[in-house]
Amino acid sequence: ATGFPFVTVKFAVSLDGKIATRSGDSQWITNAESRGRAHMMRAENDAVMVGINTVVMDDPRLTARGNALLESSRQPTRIIVDSDFRTPLNSSMFREEGQTIIVGAAENQNPVFDEDVKTYSFPGPKGKVDLECLLKQMGKEPISSILVEGGGELIGSLFDLGLVDKVVAFIAPIVIGGVDSPN
Repeated sequence: ATGFPFVTVKFAVSLDGKIATRSGDSQWITNAESRGRAHMMRAENDAVMVGINTVVMDDPRLTARGNALLESSRQPTRIIVDSDFRTPLNSSMFREEGQTIIVGAAENQNPVFDEDVKTYSFPGPKGKVDLECLLKQMGKEPISSILVEGGGELIGSLFDLGLVDKVVAFIAPIVIGGVDSPN
C-alpha cells in the first residue's frame, strides 16, 4: 500500500548495550538457538540488508542456512548499503546463491561487479545513501520485506528517518564492556 517494503531491524546486544567487542568482533554474541531463529527470519524475508562496514568487518554470507534452508526453497536478496561502492569483489556473499543489490551514493561512479549484481546510486546528504529512495526502489523490485542486520550506523539512520516497522532484539546474558566497544 505504501510502496515501501516492511522493514524489520534485527540485532544482538550484550547486557551493557554493546553490539561488538572493541576489536569489532560481533559474531557469536548470542547462542545457537537465536542464530537458528535469525536464519529463519532470513528465509521469511525477501531481502537481508547490511551496511558496508558489516561486509568489510564480518564478511557475511547473508544466506538462510540450517533448518531455515530446508523450509524455504529460496535465498533472500542481499542488499548492501555502500556509499562509495567499495564492496570487496572477493566477499563470501558472492559465492552464494541468490541476488545481490549494492546501493551507493556516488553519482558518477561505474562500479564493476558480476552481471548478476544490480547496482543503484541514490545520493543523499553528507555523501550517504538516500535510504528513502533505496526503500522505494526495493518496493519496485518487488521486495516487500527486508531484514536489516546491521550495522549500527545503518540501523541508527533507519530509526532516525522513521523507516523501521519492527524490531527483533536478541539480548545476550553477557557483559562485553570497554568504552571503545560499539553500542
